[in-house]
Amino acid sequence: MCCGCVVVVSWGVVRFQRGEEEEVLNVSGTSESSRRREELSGEQEEEGRWLKVLLVEDEEAHAIILKRMLQKSRLKTQIYEVRDGESALNFLFNRGEYADREKYPRPDVVLLDLRLPKVDGTEVLRQIKESRELRDLPVVVLTSSDRDEDIIKTYENGASGYILKTSFIRKSPRMDSLLDIILSIV
Repeated sequence: MCCGCVVVVSWGVVRFQRGEEEEVLNVSGTSESSRRREELSGEQEEEGRWLKVLLVEDEEAHAIILKRMLQKSRLKTQIYEVRDGESALNFLFNRGEYADREKYPRPDVVLLDLRLPKVDGTEVLRQIKESRELRDLPVVVLTSSDRDEDIIKTYENGASGYILKTSFIRKSPRMDSLLDIILSIV
């Protein structure tokens, strides 16, 4: 898991920052990401393990693109999907219709849109990171906002990564960058 580092993806470029150090990677190519996916796929095969992903996205078109990208990867993923922040919190804390922990297990990673109905993504992230049971859960924020205030607030609240939707929604070759980020933090 990536702890204490900042990860921002935009147009196929990943920026990792730990303190004063910054490393910039171009992830448009597939050699390293393909190798890592194959490696993780093999580990999953040996362990019979699935990567549990909670997708919190209110835009249906974006959710479809994200799910397809995850399903086409060589990773075995179990994708759980909710459309608003209130449902995300209920899922994560096993409340209401999501009370059955076997049916709605703790995810390995959360893909969280910032602009959500009912409870916004910033509040969902804050509650995750304030929870003793969930604070170590990797959360990758997906948003169309590249405002510095949003990026800073997201990392102050404990996000593992911040990915601009334009890096994978508009251009299909960029979708590997999202997968690379997920692999780097789980």
